[in-house]
Amino acid sequence: MLRTNSIWKRLVVGVVTTSVVAIAVASSVLYVRFETTRQSFREESLQSDARLIARLVRHAGSDRTLQTMVDQLLQAQQSSGTYAITNAEGKIMAASPGQTTALWAIDEEKHQDFFIRTGNAKVPTLYGITIKSNYHNQPVFIQLGFTDPEIFYDSVLAEFLEDVAWIWIPFVAGLVLLNLLIVKRALLPLDRIVAQAEAIQPHNTEQLLDEANLPREVQTLVASVNGAIRRMHTALQTQANFISDASHELRTPVGVLKAHASILPDTGETAGIRDEVNALARLVDQLLDSARLDAIAEHTNEYTDICELAREVAQLLAPSAVLAGRKIEVLALSKPVLVHGQHDFLFRALRNVVENGLHHTPPRTSVRIKISNTGTITVTDRGPGIPPEVRDRIFAKFWQGGRDRSKGGAGLGMDIVRRTMEAMQGRIVIDDAPGGGASITLEFPHHAGHFQN
Repeated sequence: MLRTNSIWKRLVVGVVTTSVVAIAVASSVLYVRFETTRQSFREESLQSDARLIARLVRHAGSDRTLQTMVDQLLQAQQSSGTYAITNAEGKIMAASPGQTTALWAIDEEKHQDFFIRTGNAKVPTLYGITIKSNYHNQPVFIQLGFTDPEIFYDSVLAEFLEDVAWIWIPFVAGLVLLNLLIVKRALLPLDRIVAQAEAIQPHNTEQLLDEANLPREVQTLVASVNGAIRRMHTALQTQANFISDASHELRTPVGVLKAHASILPDTGETAGIRDEVNALARLVDQLLDSARLDAIAEHTNEYTDICELAREVAQLLAPSAVLAGRKIEVLALSKPVLVHGQHDFLFRALRNVVENGLHHTPPRTSVRIKISNTGTITVTDRGPGIPPEVRDRIFAKFWQGGRDRSKGGAGLGMDIVRRTMEAMQGRIVIDDAPGGGASITLEFPHHAGHFQN
């Protein structure tokens, strides 16, 4: 079944790729901007100074040495910050002059913590950071704070990257899902149009696609397709009417010609004339059968007994088969085998298959018609068989392969069989017959009929 799957897949790939690329570019720009801004504040950053102090702490020999080293470091950095170094119990190990307690409450679970200690009219607001380090194999906490808020920018940017940047993940997923839903909704009218187009069959080419409630761009396309359908229907109808009228009008003069040929004296020349007239009559019949197929009712409630159908075809063709030195055998069941299909069309289809077998089976051999209780008709002959490479081509209209054209026929018989079985929702299976020859089986769907054993 033809669907808009290929369009859907291309749109999905395009939407997802575009979204991911756009977000990746935006993320890259933000990250570069972040790193540029972060670098501009690096030299006066909280984190930079705090990590320098942390390295000193790890290598300091004693508390006095630690105090001296930190004071010298901040003096060399020309830093105006306030610091405090405490152990896990909160005891001050080193601190700025006058600082006797920690700058901020310590959370022992965090290795890095940013804080803002709000000030008042006498005490300014302090922007700081707490870093967990190690001193003589014991955990210590280094706190550094500044009153200048710009010194806090690097810390704020870093915290944003860690705590907020994860929002990109659900944002990307939500954006892609929303785009897919929009695309899916936009394709719903196309699905409806595709379903209508698939419903158009050879017998209802006048059916048009619904142009209502469609996007303007799609509506223009559908209108163009409807125009093409109308032109195609007109051309097919004109062709079918011409073939039907021509073949119908030819039947009377061909019948008269055939009657006159039958009363001619039996000579070599008159035998050839009779063969040509019979071939012409068969061609006219096939043209009329082909034209009638356009009016076949696909959803008819008619059932046909294929056992009786096989006997009727054999009775019709038996006289000409005997005259040609061939026989027709019917292996049918004693009880009816009913299939869902119209008798007249199935009769003409089976007749064409049997006639095809009679053309190819050698003299003094037979064409066999076998009916199964599963709803199949198998016709076998003793001819050269049908090579696998041409089995699909024999159903093409006017295809005759390497057959001698002097034997009559225009290549319409098997095309009639194919179109009939397609209309009946059945299928044709071609195989090699046991012992040589061709085997053609007409299979009818089990769900479309019922069978009596």
